[in-house]
Amino acid sequence: MLTGTPLENRIDEIYSIAQAIDPRLLGPLFRFNREFYTLDKHGRPVGYR
Repeated sequence: MLTGTPLENRIDEIYSIAQAIDPRLLGPLFRFNREFYTLDKHGRPVGYR
């Protein structure tokens, strides 16, 4: 379920919206995460780019 403003909550919600419209638009989730998340040295998300 999507609530609030997608960027306020999680960037993954934008991915979900785009997948519903056109699954080919952003490609696979792992590639989307690698491109738009900033990760710490342990691979945990700490921000967005």
